[in-house]
Amino acid sequence: MANCSCDLHPAVVKFGPLLICDAPIVGAWLLAVTLGVVGGAKLLQLGSNVIGSFSYSLIFFTYAVMISSGLVTHCVYLVECGVQPPSTPGYRYAGLLDASLTSSIAVMFLYSGLVDMKLIKERSIVSLLLLFSACGAIFYINFSQAFPVLNVYKWSIEVCCGGYILIQALLLVQHGVCSSVIPITWLSGAAISGGGSFYLLFWQYCWLCQHLGPWSLQGVWYYGADVSMFFIFLFIWSTRSSQVDQSVNIKSIMKPVVFVG
Repeated sequence: MANCSCDLHPAVVKFGPLLICDAPIVGAWLLAVTLGVVGGAKLLQLGSNVIGSFSYSLIFFTYAVMISSGLVTHCVYLVECGVQPPSTPGYRYAGLLDASLTSSIAVMFLYSGLVDMKLIKERSIVSLLLLFSACGAIFYINFSQAFPVLNVYKWSIEVCCGGYILIQALLLVQHGVCSSVIPITWLSGAAISGGGSFYLLFWQYCWLCQHLGPWSLQGVWYYGADVSMFFIFLFIWSTRSSQVDQSVNIKSIMKPVVFVG
């Protein structure tokens, strides 16, 4: 991201000793946590007989955790708001956690795509070992500063999420375009909202900075990611309907989630 001579934190709200430096992110955080927890629970409830129920639920639960670490990194400060988060160990580790979880989610998407292609077994020990080893490697690389964190962040999203979209597009083509109109709509929405906000933040940063006024730049990426994840949820839900005993439809999404303690 380029350095731009404009106000990067225009929407500051004081909440006791805390400074909410990017206030619009709070709304995105609430949406993301709700989507992550409820979406993950809904997908997990589909059962082990449904391909991807475990791997996709893991993505959504991780998304809720990731967005919470991002809230601390980019929004909630104990000191004066600035272009970069405070240079204290706590904020540094929160930022590394945020970046590492985001990259790990990208890897999980690629993993889920390979599961959908039936190239790997979703719950096999070998497959899970490869998945968690890849995520562990990301954490090690980021926390050891072996490579620039931002480069790992961008590369993982571009390669893994881009690969996932390509895999799903190929699978939809195999099933026939006419029978895949609804899933194609959801997948296209996810690609446009997620990819579009990613492009705007990393390649049109100065333009956004100069034209959005009081709007939060990070909010563009956060809300774009939320919309993309919601479309992904609809896509997963629509492509799994034939794998359950009774028809799965959009109305069933609205049924309350029951957590068993």
